[in-house]
Amino acid sequence: MLAGRSMRRNMLAAGLVLSLMVFVPPLVKLKSFHKDIIEAISGGLGRQVSFHEVRLRVFPRPGFRLEGFVVQDDPAFSSEPMLRADEVSANLRLSSLWRWRPEISSLVLKSPPGKQPWSFNIVRRQDGRWNVQSLLARASQTSTVSTNKNFHRAWFWRAGSQTQPRFPYLEGEGGRINFKAGREKKAYALSEADFSWWMASDSEWNLRLHARPVRTDTNMSDTGVIEATGTAGRSLRLDETPLRLRARFHGAQLGQLTRLVYGRDRGWRGSINVVMDVIGTPKDLKLSASGAIDDFRRYDIITPDAQRLAATCTARYQWQHQELSHIDCHLGDGALTLRGSIANLPGPRQYSLTLVAQGASMAALAHLARHVKFGLPSDLSAAGVLDAEFAYQRGPREPTAAGWAGEGSIRDLVLRSKVFGRELELGSIKFGIAQQQATAQPSRRSNRGSMYPAPFGGDSPTEPRLALAPFSVPLGEAEPALIQASLSATDYTVGMEGDAELQRLFRVARGLGIHAPNMGASGSIRAKLQIAGSWTGFAPPVSTGSLQLRNVTVHLAGVRGPAHVRSAVAVLLPEKVRIEHLVAVFTASHTAVDGSLALSRGCDSPQPCPLQFDLHSSYISLDELDSLLNPRFREVPWYRALAGDAGGSLATLAAQGRLRADHVTLRGLELQRLVAQAELRDRQLRLSDLRAEMLGGKMRAQWNGDFTGDMPVYNGSGTLEGVSLPQVAALTGNLWATGTAGAKFKLEIAGWSAAELAQSARGVLDFEWQNGVLPHLELNGSGAPVRLKRFVGRALLLGRRLEFQQSRIETADGIYSVSGTASLNRLELSLVDRNSHMYAVSGTLEEPHVIVLSSSETQAALGK
Repeated sequence: MLAGRSMRRNMLAAGLVLSLMVFVPPLVKLKSFHKDIIEAISGGLGRQVSFHEVRLRVFPRPGFRLEGFVVQDDPAFSSEPMLRADEVSANLRLSSLWRWRPEISSLVLKSPPGKQPWSFNIVRRQDGRWNVQSLLARASQTSTVSTNKNFHRAWFWRAGSQTQPRFPYLEGEGGRINFKAGREKKAYALSEADFSWWMASDSEWNLRLHARPVRTDTNMSDTGVIEATGTAGRSLRLDETPLRLRARFHGAQLGQLTRLVYGRDRGWRGSINVVMDVIGTPKDLKLSASGAIDDFRRYDIITPDAQRLAATCTARYQWQHQELSHIDCHLGDGALTLRGSIANLPGPRQYSLTLVAQGASMAALAHLARHVKFGLPSDLSAAGVLDAEFAYQRGPREPTAAGWAGEGSIRDLVLRSKVFGRELELGSIKFGIAQQQATAQPSRRSNRGSMYPAPFGGDSPTEPRLALAPFSVPLGEAEPALIQASLSATDYTVGMEGDAELQRLFRVARGLGIHAPNMGASGSIRAKLQIAGSWTGFAPPVSTGSLQLRNVTVHLAGVRGPAHVRSAVAVLLPEKVRIEHLVAVFTASHTAVDGSLALSRGCDSPQPCPLQFDLHSSYISLDELDSLLNPRFREVPWYRALAGDAGGSLATLAAQGRLRADHVTLRGLELQRLVAQAELRDRQLRLSDLRAEMLGGKMRAQWNGDFTGDMPVYNGSGTLEGVSLPQVAALTGNLWATGTAGAKFKLEIAGWSAAELAQSARGVLDFEWQNGVLPHLELNGSGAPVRLKRFVGRALLLGRRLEFQQSRIETADGIYSVSGTASLNRLELSLVDRNSHMYAVSGTLEEPHVIVLSSSETQAALGK
């Protein structure tokens, strides 16, 4: 019983002590220990340390919780703290407690919820030194006990064996690692960083890092993960410290990686994986790396087959000389190699590099091209072999472009695709670095002559350009065309000169990813073209130059029969295409045109690019035009092709310009020397400043046609001067009038057929007819025809008839007021003289019938 009571007392006491150890330490503030703790941590890190508050912690290990923890940087690197953390767990080394000399065994950086994550600044000075070098040197030189030694050995470690503070175990969770170049903080950082730095044995330190690269000036995702593990030995000199490090970068998408590096998505896609190993000492490090981009492609290209880019590299790095030497990289299947060295990495750098391609397959390059060049056919393939060698030698003060030299060739090159039709045999192509122009800093190397011409259009290039020696391309003519090209890291230019069969040229252009019109055309051309573009931004290439067309046959949608272009010159400008000296004839009619056209290029609108024209024809028959432009709707006029319901290609045309015709016929009506400004847009036709000679006189008018509805509507206004009435009468087949006339008119008509147009006609005609004769009309029973001095007035057009208002006829016998209606088939006119005699005219123009009424009868008739 006594034993039971004693056990209960012991358990109660133990519980009380345990409770005090758990709940009391967080309430205890250890301001008096600030100095000792700061000295312990500062002595271990070799940096000035400060914090706002410290609290005692017993479990799970004796130590402290530090708040507002700051580690200052070396002033020679930065005035900003090297490390900043809102909360740090500092664990005590048990052996230091036994000696009453407290030392920190580990520091764990925390990122509490709702607070800023801890941050660590890595700074690089202009001389190439880093602020972490002294920290690494201290770690490699400090004697300590490994963290995996057993507790009892650490506890009974003799106090006399310890001569200086020992480097603590460092660990961080969920923080940020920033990078600075001098005083400038870079946009690059490592976020969500977890790291550990600890002593694995008496002579070996271990490192572990897991972080995600980000940019601090933008939100990003899928930038991948960096994982690193490594070991470092102990040495009295940092450059002799044995190192073994493996770093892996994986899970990154190429588009997001380009945003990380350049601040914007450069438009490439793919998944990246890179592994690098570092072995040796800083005095002589051996580097080896392998990496790959899987499913590499441009953002707007989707292909059924995947492209994989892979490379392996080895090199040696010497810390003392800041030199990367013995570079040996193999790309793809090893046919491409890069070797050389880069000295003085902090800058200005010195380069000595050699790029060699030996037996590289053009099939592999064609496969790559389908993933990087938009518009290439999916079945594009190539045969041939590439051999080349380029060297880059540049000193610290030489211009970038001056250091390149070398040349190469492609043997037995053949391109195949269904788009080409038959395969494109190009044979052998030689290329090399284009001869550079003189620069402000001349190169030490001699400027020897080169078979490769200088870049197109450049007088003082600032970057190296690869020039292709002129080579021939068979384009369906007896003599092949000549091609010349020049490209750099930022842009490219391709020149072509020679004869080509038009369809073959279009096929080759489309097979190489260059836009070509998809039109039915055949014939020969003489081309002098230059195609230029930029690699950045994926802007489409721009072709400029000229095409001389000779006997080209063109099939136009909505036109019956082809157009035969006897000659023309197409001038390609950056903003538009001009077709000059055009001479063409439509084979299904007698219609021939000459003149010029201009078409805008690169329209962003979904509407068609506007067409400008200045066209002339010696003869136009509107009946033939009807048959030519409207082969499926011969019962309605040609302009039905402008209406959307007819499905004509002209319905979507947007054009404006000048029309000229020497002679125009419309069912017996002839017009000479017609000139008009025409505009067609959104199925509305406008003819302004229309001038022509017709019926012995002149016409000047404005005409509009609206084809947006179910039936076309026309309205016009204008003037007629000096019209010959005999010519007007001849249109009816009977000479019923002589003299000349003029008029002002406004007219509106609607319909497809002539009957519909005539029936719907509405208008006003203010006319004046002078010195005329009505040979079939006689008044007063004299037997003499009516001779007009002047017939003036207004007539309303109502369908097929004219209704006269406020009109009068002046003759030698007197003046007659005129009223009533007239048409080709029927007259219902009344002529009243000053004596109130009425002459009622009926019948037709050819056989008019006149009844004379007395004044009383006239009054009675008018009264009715």
